[in-house]
Amino acid sequence: MKREHWEAVAKVLICGYERERYLPIQLAQVFLQRCIDGKDVQDEKMLNTFLSYLLIMDREIFEMALNDFDSMDEEDLYDVSSSYEARIMPTKDNIRKLVRDISHHQIVQKPSFVTECWSPLLQCYLRPLLPKTGLEEVYRDLHVTNKKVLNLLQLPDDISKAEKLTLDALRQYIKSCNKDKLTAFLRFCTEIRLTPSMSVLTLRPIAHTCGCVLELSTSYDNFLLLCAL
Repeated sequence: MKREHWEAVAKVLICGYERERYLPIQLAQVFLQRCIDGKDVQDEKMLNTFLSYLLIMDREIFEMALNDFDSMDEEDLYDVSSSYEARIMPTKDNIRKLVRDISHHQIVQKPSFVTECWSPLLQCYLRPLLPKTGLEEVYRDLHVTNKKVLNLLQLPDDISKAEKLTLDALRQYIKSCNKDKLTAFLRFCTEIRLTPSMSVLTLRPIAHTCGCVLELSTSYDNFLLLCAL
């Protein structure tokens, strides 16, 4: 995209936070921090941020190489390193520096044009809106956790035994969700509505996305059945 397009994106980001306190935390915090204050981030923090955004398989390979290089499959490590444009062969002596360099390339160098477009706007308009503790607090508050999702459930006090069993199963399901599933669940619904008993063939949850409503049967025998559906 051209400069004016990236500047328009920055304005939307600022407007979203100013009006709704919404910030796309899928953006790496160290990248956004750099846009706001222009300072370099510590190598270790950048490395950890980079690893947290990788696909699970790639992350596991890099983490194994960093922690126990001798047990590493060198071909797997070479393939993953090459996919992130590493220019040297990974070895036991250079692996940490190599991953740091990859992190810097992916988070700082590749989006440098975006940083250039965003920085003047974010420094002028977003930074004054942030709390004194900065982005750290914003990301912590907006980060999805199992406990936060459980606290969002708004349920009637007077419910039947069957409804209580369903709610218990739902709570267990939410507790078992990883970050990706929690995010998908929040996108799927913001309100839970119990429905009359259904047959086994109609146990599948029904989403009414126009109203952010999820219909659940009260006929779940256990938590595993809910997970399977």
